[in-house]
Amino acid sequence: MSTALAVAAGMLRSTKSCPTPGWQGGRRELCYAARMHAPRLWPRRAVLRALGASLAVVVVSRWDRLARAALAPATEQALGSASLLYVATRRKSGTRSTVRPIWFIYEDGLIYFTTSPSSWKARRIARGSPLYIWVGSESGPFLVGRPERIDDRRVVEHMGERYAQKYWIAWLGFFRPDADRVSAGKTFAYRVTLAEGEAPPAPPAS
Repeated sequence: MSTALAVAAGMLRSTKSCPTPGWQGGRRELCYAARMHAPRLWPRRAVLRALGASLAVVVVSRWDRLARAALAPATEQALGSASLLYVATRRKSGTRSTVRPIWFIYEDGLIYFTTSPSSWKARRIARGSPLYIWVGSESGPFLVGRPERIDDRRVVEHMGERYAQKYWIAWLGFFRPDADRVSAGKTFAYRVTLAEGEAPPAPPAS
């Protein structure tokens, strides 16, 4: 990131190196030729936009790291030892859905899981729903997750390996994340950024 900022700063300095239109001499002609052959993304306004975008990326990446580090030690321990997560999503009405158990892996402060494209979870996540998470049981530590759909083959293959280590049924080959199925859109895989939060109220009884 520091390299990108340095390049942008160099671009900004280069816009000041040319003399004003009224300046006379050989330097003016050289500068005019350089401008004619240079990319058109050199104006100061464009450079400032690039600097702003770079700084935004730095801020967001630092915020993500802080958010991951903010989990309570007891929650971290529960995520490392739990076999199941109990999750819910937000309906169109704004109410919470019913809670369902899912398999998952937890690595580097992130949760990974898969689901069917036709599931309510996948549909609601596509509409922007957060993932409401109870770790280990429906009364376990609560977290709010920001799910992001992924299709990186290496990540999905790694998920499959970890599932096989964690769940004996997955070791036999059942319900194991499969990169080919994810690439074909037959299974959706997600990476979830976690944060502490307050659990939403249970849905009204039907």
